[in-house]
This record gives sequence, structure tokens and C-alpha cells, in this order.
Amino acid sequence: MNNPPPLPGPSGVRRKTGLGTASLVLGLLSFIPCLPFITGIPAVITGHIARSRAKKQPEIYDGGGRALAGLIMGYLSIPYTVVLAVFAAVALPALAVALPELARSKGRSQAVSCINNLKQISFAARIWSNEHNEIFPPSFASLSNELVTTKALICPQDKNKKPGADFQRLHAAQNVSYEYLTPNAKEPDVAAQIVFRCLIHGNTVQGDGSVQEKSGKR
Repeated sequence: MNNPPPLPGPSGVRRKTGLGTASLVLGLLSFIPCLPFITGIPAVITGHIARSRAKKQPEIYDGGGRALAGLIMGYLSIPYTVVLAVFAAVALPALAVALPELARSKGRSQAVSCINNLKQISFAARIWSNEHNEIFPPSFASLSNELVTTKALICPQDKNKKPGADFQRLHAAQNVSYEYLTPNAKEPDVAAQIVFRCLIHGNTVQGDGSVQEKSGKR
């Protein structure tokens, strides 16, 4: 025996559309990056429920069209969600490995730049010595002609110092990262001694120009 058709709703009574609207909104949100994880599947679930209600009790529930739209968008977002999940599963561990490696690479690059600075300083000091009876300069400020720029006096990892405006206004506490251990020394006397040193990296330069890295000799 066929079931009797549903009774028409009371005149002027507005049918419920909330669940269908919710499905539509969730479906739209499922295409925003990061949101498919939390909106795609709920869009599908609420869409199915809303459409089922609208079919069984049309006199009470409406919004079947909205529910269908939300349902379709929810289903379409699921592959997108899977792609994002796979990407996160692969990319995040790789990123966790890469970031420390990048930090180490940056630190190594700064250490190499520090060594290059020390080489420039040592070369400039020995040029000065050759022009002054084999006597090393009294200070970094004396190297204005040989060193050219004050930037070489700053270790790239030293964030507390900045290059001096010029050698005449050079302040060791503000514009120099390196120690000068043998000012005014006779070059042959300190050939095997440390003349310049970086306290940050531990790199040193001897009077003969040889560079000693913290990890080994050059």
C-alpha cells in the first residue's frame, strides 16, 4: 500500500534551510588553503543529511539545492585535501632536516668570510710592515691606506659591531671584531705567533700570514 503524500505545511511557515546552508558554506571554505582538512568532509556529511531531510520532509526542510552544491564542493575538495596531507607528510620532515642544515651552512659561510677578513687584515699589516722597517702597525687605524675599507674589521657573525665611517674615527668597541695582539712588534719576531684573532670563531692569523682555523690549519 502506497504511503499517503505528505501534508502541506501550514501557510506562511518558513521551512528550515540551516543545514543546507551550512553544507554550502563548508563547501566554499573547503577550497581555502589549510581549511579542506576541517571543512571538506563536514560539507559532504551535512550535505547528505540536508538533502535526505529535504526529500523526506519537504514541508519542513528546504535547502536541497544548497546542500547539493555544498556536497559537490566537499567531494571535489577531498583530493585537494589528500594532496595537502601528502605534501605535509613529505615536506614537513624534509623541512625539519633542511632547516638545521641551512643554519649550519650559513654558519660555515660566515666562518669562511671571517677567515677572508683575517687574511686581508694580515696582508695589509705586512704591507705596512714592509714600508716601516718590518714593524707592524700600532693599531687598526693605521691601515687606512692598505686595508681600504673598515668592513674587513667586522666578523660577519658579530651583530654587535658595525663598520666605522672611516679609519680616523675608528672605535675598537664599536667598529672592530678582531683582536690585535702584537701592535708595534717586529715582523720576524712574531712570525710564529698569533697576531690577529677572532673571538667568535676562534680563527687566528700568525705573523707570517698563516691562518689557523678553529677546526684545523690552513
